Amino acid sequence: MIIGCGTMAAVLIPEFTKIFTSSKSKHVQEIVTASREGGASLTILSGIVAGNFSAYYMGLLIAFLLGIAYFVSLFIPAEVINYPSIFAFGLVAYGFLCMGPVNIAVDSYGPVTDNAQSIFELAQTENIPGIKQEIKRILGSNLISKWVNSTSSPTTGPETPSRRRPKPVLIGTAVCGATTMIFSIILLLQSKNMLHVQLTDAPIILGLICGGAVIFWFAGASMQAVTTGAYRAVEFIKKNMNLDKAEADIEIPRRL
Repeated sequence: MIIGCGTMAAVLIPEFTKIFTSSKSKHVQEIVTASREGGASLTILSGIVAGNFSAYYMGLLIAFLLGIAYFVSLFIPAEVINYPSIFAFGLVAYGFLCMGPVNIAVDSYGPVTDNAQSIFELAQTENIPGIKQEIKRILGSNLISKWVNSTSSPTTGPETPSRRRPKPVLIGTAVCGATTMIFSIILLLQSKNMLHVQLTDAPIILGLICGGAVIFWFAGASMQAVTTGAYRAVEFIKKNMNLDKAEADIEIPRRL
């Protein structure tokens, strides 16, 4: 039952992800409205809002399943294992890992499905009159249309849906595993009479502040890497590509 909680989390997390990434999602529609009416800055803020709410509900889901595992562990006799609740948290992480190969495969296959869906939706191929008959005449079948429809995920629009689904599952596995490891280290130090600290001790408070600060440094460094790469790419394009000359030399189709 405890391992089943981890497997259930791996099943439910992608469904919760759809609430915040699907093209029909209320949060995504707010981001679209912000993009249309408020510009890039408001779009970024709307995305951060959706991400914060998503993390909140994901955390509640994991806490709920960990609570079920803890309740089940209360029925494990003390003679069987010491600290059954910590052992239960570890088994939840193990249940997460049961879905690991599936999520890694989806994550690896993500770029293929994302590109197929982006091309399919942005080109609006199916809206062209007589396109299905034309594809069948050229290829002898309509397998291309069927394949694109089958690989296009309903999670989002022309973006990166396949890579958004496995990430929360893998991160949740790390959360449960890290929680188990931390508690295991604390219990080991207690059993060896090496842990004599209190939360009111000054070094502990300073350590908590420093540990929390590292999280914000990591988040800032990650976003800086993305923004730096983006504006350097734009700078390179402006410096090395003459788009005005290209438009004069090449006939650009007016209809995309």
